[in-house]
Amino acid sequence: DAVQVERIVLVDKAWARHGVERRPHHIDPAHISDPGWPIRLSTSHADLKTPSDRRSLLRAFLSRGCPAMLLGVHLCGTLSLRAVDLFNDSPSFFFLGLKPCCLPPAFFAQRGDVFGSANGHCFAAKAVAVAGKWQRGKWVGGASRQELQRKFAVWVDNL
Repeated sequence: DAVQVERIVLVDKAWARHGVERRPHHIDPAHISDPGWPIRLSTSHADLKTPSDRRSLLRAFLSRGCPAMLLGVHLCGTLSLRAVDLFNDSPSFFFLGLKPCCLPPAFFAQRGDVFGSANGHCFAAKAVAVAGKWQRGKWVGGASRQELQRKFAVWVDNL
């Protein structure tokens, strides 16, 4: 409802910074600049994997304490973990919707990493990390489809 929502902030490190000319590697904002949108859309150049960028987002958009929802779409690898951190770091968030994408890469498991959050929940990277990648719409790597599905279920349960 446009009356109850002040604005929607689209966050990605591929947006051009405000006041900087958009270059070919930046997301083109043309598809979100329609004046007919009932809710104002704004963009923010930030990398959720960088703690200082997450703190800046909290200060810029949540410092007034207004209720907010966090929706993370197409969050590759550990980006889902950082969205959960952002959610947990602000009492203003009352809803978290995640649509994770890729599983964390195998090097996290090879190093013996353990993923954890401020609330104390942790799990071994080897339970979710896989070798391989999507290339031109096809999975190229050592993990079978069955292993990917099993690990993705574990990943989602632990987020």
